[in-house]
Amino acid sequence: MNLKQWLVTSVVLAVVTIFLVATVVVAFKVGPQYEYRDAVHGYIDNACSSPTPELMKENLQSARTGMVELDLTPDKYGRLMPWKQTPDWRMDYQYARLDAVVERCDEVIAWRDSQDLTSGQIVDVYREKMDTLRDLISGGSGVDYIAYRTYMIENHPFLFMYTIPLVVVLLASTMSAISNYTALDSCVPRRATKNERDEERFEKDDRLSLFVIHSIIWGMLSLVTVVGIVNW
Repeated sequence: MNLKQWLVTSVVLAVVTIFLVATVVVAFKVGPQYEYRDAVHGYIDNACSSPTPELMKENLQSARTGMVELDLTPDKYGRLMPWKQTPDWRMDYQYARLDAVVERCDEVIAWRDSQDLTSGQIVDVYREKMDTLRDLISGGSGVDYIAYRTYMIENHPFLFMYTIPLVVVLLASTMSAISNYTALDSCVPRRATKNERDEERFEKDDRLSLFVIHSIIWGMLSLVTVVGIVNW
């Protein structure tokens, strides 16, 4: 394989990798993400923007119902790796957290109904309580972050498994570059002229530079991919 062929191969591998990632992203947007949003997260967004605690409570309860309909049982985890499956990532904690926000909605309703809302000071306090509820819903990664991850792990594991062939492609291309570079010495004639050896040395230097760039790029992509899997 000459230098031109090696460059073409690298470009093709890069295009295939980008296409693979893009395909997964598009499939994710129009498939699993829509399904979860339709059943759960759409109601979470509605609750966060609700003007009254009653409407907020109604949407939170609809989100909870959606979690149940998606078969996100209390014993499931929002983590893929066994060593990350701790109590703070269990669905029973997700339901408890969501129920706690619903209870806070009831408390705000009871407090509001017992107050004189014609007072400007009381209205300000009421707004602060509503803002606190919104913070509980949208704070951090959102009140449904465990349910979201659990849903993806339980129903769409292919979103994680696709990275395995990606890593294989990246490693194979890097090994091909190494093989192509190290095989260069065997191609140098024993009685080559000085000019032939100089040309061979220049070509080898070019290949070495490209090999380093190639290895850095694919190495970084592989690292990001593996870290992404482990983090789940």
